[in-house]
Amino acid sequence: MRIFLTGATGHLGRNIVDSLLDGGHEVVALTRGDAPSLPAQVTPARGDLLDADSLVRAGRDCELTVHCAAVYADDPARAHEMSEVAVRGTRHVLDAAAANGHQRVVAASSMVTVGFSSDRRDARSENDWNHRPFHPYFCAKVDAEREAWRHAVVCRVPLVMLCPGGLIGPLDHRLTPTMRYLAELANGTAQTLQGGVNYVDVRDVADAFVAATTRATPGQRYLLTGECISMRELGQLVRSLTGTRPAHLPLPRRVVLGFARLLQPDRYAMAKESVGRWPSFRSERAKADLSFHPRPVEESLADALRWLARSGAIHPGRVASWEGRLDPHGDLYAHREDSHASLR
Repeated sequence: MRIFLTGATGHLGRNIVDSLLDGGHEVVALTRGDAPSLPAQVTPARGDLLDADSLVRAGRDCELTVHCAAVYADDPARAHEMSEVAVRGTRHVLDAAAANGHQRVVAASSMVTVGFSSDRRDARSENDWNHRPFHPYFCAKVDAEREAWRHAVVCRVPLVMLCPGGLIGPLDHRLTPTMRYLAELANGTAQTLQGGVNYVDVRDVADAFVAATTRATPGQRYLLTGECISMRELGQLVRSLTGTRPAHLPLPRRVVLGFARLLQPDRYAMAKESVGRWPSFRSERAKADLSFHPRPVEESLADALRWLARSGAIHPGRVASWEGRLDPHGDLYAHREDSHASLR
């Protein structure tokens, strides 16, 4: 199948490229310029999410769209940019798919559109929505998904929505906020707080996207999430893998938010979304329809840390101290028959 892919150079998109190629698909990747990280087998197509006509041209002669382009940032000053790309860009993608007669659009949303819980035992499902997002990124994702469902009806495009957890793993060439936080933990410059995280291997999510091109039911949302662990447990895993022990601050949510508002106002919005909150989810639908069975979080963390070490995000002195624990040169792609290793 010839597939039009947006966001191909991002963390998720770059892994989807490999999964599509491994599945024997042809990939046409939307780019705004040179994309040296893409394999030679990929056909680049110039365009921009905010230029509707360019998307129609780029996706012509393809059979299906996979849309995962987004601005993922934790800087509130980029709120307008995040919203424009998420909402207007998604609408343009759907219009282009309709114009080109694509079979369906498989779009990337996020667990943040489902929302977090105040109790770790309260697992949410695809039927739940985040009705009160606060951080600009959360708002952009919620607004984009709601607009996608509305606009898909208008332009009569079969839509599948996939909602991944926090993506960790290799091929993050730009260092997403999620991966940057792992690097900071391994460097000993970040702390863990009250609440939890839900990390999932980007390679497993990419494989689920490929499965969704033929096996997902149009009109459905799918949660692609892993195990919800506490931030303290995350710190303990980082320590067991690297020897670095992140500090844990067991302060109540209201205290952390008070300090953030006064001392780090640029981080207040993210703290309000995450501190003392639990991203606990049920992903039975994805397991049944997409054979989504993510690997254990410790295995994913190990490979994420290896990638961060190789890309220079973790201080060489810290990496040297891993001896006898985590091998930074371990094979990240032993599970693939064709690893495209020279391109990674």
